[in-house]
Amino acid sequence: MMKNKDHYHRYGNYPFRIDTNNGGIYIEGNSNNPNNQPRIFVYMKDNNIHNFGHEIVHYLDGKYNKYGDANMFPSEEITWWSEGLAEYISHGKK
Repeated sequence: MMKNKDHYHRYGNYPFRIDTNNGGIYIEGNSNNPNNQPRIFVYMKDNNIHNFGHEIVHYLDGKYNKYGDANMFPSEEITWWSEGLAEYISHGKK
C-alpha cells in the first residue's frame, strides 16, 4: 500500500515495475506455482485504501473462479467479467 497516488506513480514503476495508469492493480503471478505470491498494489486516498475492495475481488476471482493455468483464459475475452465482477461486488448495495 502506498501513502498516496503520487507515491503510487513514483514507486510503482520502480522498484515494483507495475503499470500505474490505474487506481490500483492485482498481480496474480503463476497460480500453479506453490511458491506464488499474488500481490495487490493500492494507495491511500481520503483516509481510505483506494480500490482495495475491487482488487481483493480480483484476488478471490482468480483463486476460486479462474483457478489453475491463468493462461487458459485469454485476458481480452474475460476483461468484462473480471472488471464487472470486481466493480459490482466491491461497491455492493448503496
